[in-house]
Amino acid sequence: MSLINKREFILIYNAKGGKWNGTLDLIHKYVSPETYKCNLCKITFNIVMKKKWKTFINNSIHSFTFLHKEDLEFNNLEKFRNNLPICIEKKNNKYDVLVSSVEMEKLQNEDDLISLFKERL
Repeated sequence: MSLINKREFILIYNAKGGKWNGTLDLIHKYVSPETYKCNLCKITFNIVMKKKWKTFINNSIHSFTFLHKEDLEFNNLEKFRNNLPICIEKKNNKYDVLVSSVEMEKLQNEDDLISLFKERL
């Protein structure tokens, strides 16, 4: 695949960034997983990014950007605020949903997410 086909994906967590928030999220995921609101975080992270997911991203020719809720305004993505977590694709300065929040919530693990990406690439 040539770089001409390189695509730009933005994955937005339904969580706040930073070490403190990350620590609170980690505790929440394990203490009360049924009430944790970010399935993208749940299926791609433990303390660090899960190995299969990280390998998939690192071996891809595509660009992956990861944002948190507080990054939406700075990146002019406020319209997605009520639809997190989500994966959008940036094309010609427009954004198309690649994986909706509804689809994201149905994924069971990083293998499901990787398969979905492969299917849609």
